[in-house]
Amino acid sequence: MSDLDAFMVKVQQNIKLLSSPNANVRRKAAAWLGESGDPSAITRLRQVYEEDPDAGVRRAAAYSLGMFRALEQAMNSEDRDLAYERLEDIALRGKMGRRVPIRLGCLTRLLVALLVSLAILLAFNFVVWPQYQDQILDILGLEPLTDPAKTAVGDLLLAIREDTTLLHDQYSDPAALECGLSFNNPIVYMVENADNQPELAGIANRLNEQLALLAAARAPYLQACSPDGSPLTEAAAAAPLASLESIQAELDAIEADLAAVRG
Repeated sequence: MSDLDAFMVKVQQNIKLLSSPNANVRRKAAAWLGESGDPSAITRLRQVYEEDPDAGVRRAAAYSLGMFRALEQAMNSEDRDLAYERLEDIALRGKMGRRVPIRLGCLTRLLVALLVSLAILLAFNFVVWPQYQDQILDILGLEPLTDPAKTAVGDLLLAIREDTTLLHDQYSDPAALECGLSFNNPIVYMVENADNQPELAGIANRLNEQLALLAAARAPYLQACSPDGSPLTEAAAAAPLASLESIQAELDAIEADLAAVRG
């Protein structure tokens, strides 16, 4: 039996051990499968994470699922060669730190196995991870990963809120109008690949609408602060003030919806 065949047999043995009546055996098997890097265990590990009655076993399964996520990220980074070497070491060495001779036929089979592993890990990234990432990261004590697009939308929300509050204060007491204030002046933001992130794209569109309303509400302020502008009266400030209050209410709703979006 080749080294690779022996490794695959051990993978299957540990998958079977996940059904052992002994919680300690199940825990060790779950941890070993995460270290092995063989994605054929992902489906069973997910089931163990959801259903095993022992908290230690569930934590081991969560750890292993996190390891698969880390491996998938490594395979798509500049360190992909190290990731492949790590998989090769695990599958083919006799023991820790010692590389065994590799035959050409074994290398070919290993390459095929690695390609299959990459495909399964990508499926894990898009199917398993989005559904369980919060629970897994919580068990591992890690901070949730942040989607750059969600961060950009959050930054836009904050900028609009700050400008809205600043302008609201000016219209609340137009007799004490301060010109030359420093506004954020955010610009419209469109989510790339909106079809893949429809909820986030919808929130960005709602923010863009509030941005347009904010610009309209700011017009009387800019007019009053222009060189030939007239002093702003309470009557003139009433309409934009009401508009700003409406924007603030909508921003509160948008913030709640944004918090519910994964990313």
